[in-house]
Amino acid sequence: MIRPVVIVCSLLLTLSYGRPYFDYDACEGENVGRGYYNLAGERSYNRNVELICDFKREMGYDYDRVMDIAWIKLGDGGRCSRAEAIRGDIDVNSLDGRSVLTIPRCDDRDYGVYRCFGTVRQSYRNLGRYRGQSDHVFMDVMFMPDDFSGSSRYARAEALKTSKVSHVRPRGSALRRAVELARAAQVAGALSRHPLRRLLLLLRLGITMSCLILTGYQSLELLNQFWTEPTATAFSRLPADRMPVPSVTVCPNGRGLEFREMPLNESSMSEWLWNHTVSLREMVVRCAHDCSPGPAGPLELADRTADSPTGTWHSWAVDRAYSTCHTFTPNISMIDLLDVQRKKRFNPIEAAEWDLFQLEIRMKPSGGMSRISASVFFHRANEAQVTNPGFLSFEPSPRIYLEPDDIVTVRLRSELTQRESLYRAPCLDQAGYDRSLCLTRCLYDTRAARYGCRSPQMIDSHPHLPECRRAEALEMTLTLTEEAECGCPRACREHVFIATVSDRQYMAPHETSDIGYILVLAGRQPHMETTESAAYRLVNLLSEVGGYVGLLVGVSVMSLLQLLIDLAERLHDWCRRDRVLPLTVG
Repeated sequence: MIRPVVIVCSLLLTLSYGRPYFDYDACEGENVGRGYYNLAGERSYNRNVELICDFKREMGYDYDRVMDIAWIKLGDGGRCSRAEAIRGDIDVNSLDGRSVLTIPRCDDRDYGVYRCFGTVRQSYRNLGRYRGQSDHVFMDVMFMPDDFSGSSRYARAEALKTSKVSHVRPRGSALRRAVELARAAQVAGALSRHPLRRLLLLLRLGITMSCLILTGYQSLELLNQFWTEPTATAFSRLPADRMPVPSVTVCPNGRGLEFREMPLNESSMSEWLWNHTVSLREMVVRCAHDCSPGPAGPLELADRTADSPTGTWHSWAVDRAYSTCHTFTPNISMIDLLDVQRKKRFNPIEAAEWDLFQLEIRMKPSGGMSRISASVFFHRANEAQVTNPGFLSFEPSPRIYLEPDDIVTVRLRSELTQRESLYRAPCLDQAGYDRSLCLTRCLYDTRAARYGCRSPQMIDSHPHLPECRRAEALEMTLTLTEEAECGCPRACREHVFIATVSDRQYMAPHETSDIGYILVLAGRQPHMETTESAAYRLVNLLSEVGGYVGLLVGVSVMSLLQLLIDLAERLHDWCRRDRVLPLTVG
């Protein structure tokens, strides 16, 4: 009866030894030694490599045998968690605790750290159990020959790691490594308890904290400088041919008529102002060069324009201060104007000053009116802001005051300012945009919407509305809140003409002619351009902050990138912690 039981137990033990047993993690167990490799062949294209793990030589003969030997190739840095399958048509031969992995025609893609692992089995005398006690052991083979690659790509210290949990007694080279590690731990512990060591650690901690505080303070200073948006200003003076030809507006003084003076039987205030003020033909006697109005000047309200060889005159009514103003808009460039003057000179050499305009203005119109004065404005190609139309933030155009019998010499210069729109000071970069004209149009629209009528100056923008006959409608002023609601930001491109009286002479009493003369000159470099741009941009902030961080803390873009890659790899390993390793068995 005992003999059949013994036979059955022997068969069960034999079957248990013959079946592969791979239900354990290859990253666990004890590193009992290091394998080696043999290269065969003389040329790179037919070289074969044999990776050998000899557990019996490393562990001694106290154990029966190591079975279920399998192979894996560790990942970058010798990481078992990132193991990969072995490439190529390989061959594994395992016998009596010794396993040989043969890789034919190996190349640099096969370089790396290979791990062979198995189970140490020791039989019990107790036949009640069919399987013996199992211990997991492994050996690493570093295959990175210098004659192939010249240098190792993986750190030897990270490739070969010794496990802490194992009850297999080390022998041979494993015992020597354990003793060396124990001695190194004792030395490290002794140094950590030394007062000098503690002082150095405190000094290092203090320097690190100081660098971090200094880096944070300097970064805040740079950030504050970035938010203030400093600007850089560049000035350049240009010759006269780069300056645009200015427009000229002539307005009579002392002829302003109040709307209360208008008779009740008058149907149109615009026609009444037009008939009782100085017309263009009466006021502008002569304008050089070739800018005098034609003989058929504007005599009626329906016809308020007059052509000249070099431009167009336009007459328009002003709501306040003046009655009617006359504006000349040139249609030639400064280059054409300077060429005309060069042809008239005997000496073709560049002149020190250029004659732009010569105006003769009559100061005593017909009809028995008394002598008056005039205001002359130089501006861009639009209507001049001769008076405040009814908003608070008003910037009037500079004017030249001209009395009867005056001979005035004016030097004109041009200033063009181009600025960049900033967060603290936004502006509108649009061709032909002017904030004063935008506010004026907003004032007209508000008057038309609130009172349903138009002032004399609104005859072009709102011709379909009736005339305003109420004082509050004509004297309406926009408040600051209404100005903000108009949506008229500052212009990014501002062009102004600055006129300076350099000489003023008076005619003798016996030479009076009730005509004022004005001569407009321009120097050789009358045009100045000013460019304002942001001096401290985001790229400057990043570069300076990065410089301080790299200098004081030692952090760079590459180190941050490497940190992100390491974190991604750790997350990838954690997500694949339950995956099955790619084993290679014989």
